[in-house]
Formats: sequence, C-alpha cells, structure tokens
Amino acid sequence: MASKSDEEQHILFIDSRFAEGESNVNFSVIFNKSIQTHTSGYPTQVFKNVTSVEMTAFSINTACLNDPSENYLIIDIEELNNRIHSNVPEANQSFAIMYLDNEPIPKEKSFKGQDFDTKIKYFDPPLSSLSRLTVKLKNPTTRQLVDDIGKTTMILKIKTTKSNA
Repeated sequence: MASKSDEEQHILFIDSRFAEGESNVNFSVIFNKSIQTHTSGYPTQVFKNVTSVEMTAFSINTACLNDPSENYLIIDIEELNNRIHSNVPEANQSFAIMYLDNEPIPKEKSFKGQDFDTKIKYFDPPLSSLSRLTVKLKNPTTRQLVDDIGKTTMILKIKTTKSNA
C-alpha cells in the first residue's frame, strides 16, 4: 500500500466539444495522442499507477432526457465501469448514476459529483496506465443515449502512486 507521500493527485477537466466521437453524449478523450502540447486538444499526460478516479463535478442540459418523469441518467465510462450494481440493465455495471433536477424550463446545469453517492472507482492493485476515457450518457427508460442538447463537462480527480521501480 502506498503511503500518502507517494500519492499524487491530478485534476482532469473534460469538455465534450473538444473530444472525439459521435456527439456530446457519446465521446472519447484520448490522452497524449501524438502531439504533446497544451494546444493540441488532448491531455498531454497518460496517467500511470492509478489508484482511484473520482468524478467531482458534472454539467449537462437537463432537457437531455427528453422525459420530465425521469430524474437520473446513467454515466457509462468504459475504463471506469463495474462500480454500480443495479436492477436497471443499463445501470448495472456502469460507472455512476447522476440525479438531475426536474426543472420546469430545462437548462444547462452543473452538479456536484457527490450527490447521493461518491463517484469513485478504486483500483487495487493500481491500474498500470489510463490513456483514454470512453463516455456514454444513457437514459434508463429508453436504454439509449440521452438527447444531445449541448456540451457535457466533467471534472475528475485522478490519484496515482509513484512507481517503486
């Protein structure tokens, strides 16, 4: 087990408009993709020896569910899945559930990562390398992607441990 002094913390901000993929609700963020500059549109760092990844913030337009009776969406991040156990097929083995406020007038809104659940994926032993995140946002009722109403943003706190090599 790594001591606190061996841990490093990294903050990763993701905006779907600058990611690769089909839409703002189905996209990938690839780290260190050939050009290693701060203007390349890709994080320049591949994270090594990852011990945990925590979603600390999330924003989306609340109209994305296109169903006023629905109050949550499913966050499927392929590299962080297998965290949730559920009787909802699309939620089972996903990364997280995000509860949305039912607003009379849908709008873009930010949510804290910790609403009813701390959205943390732990790796024991540490994940040797995290070089991409593949994100899909799903509607639990339709079992399809939520509507693409505009950008999705999130902040992730990535903890790594220094290698003993």
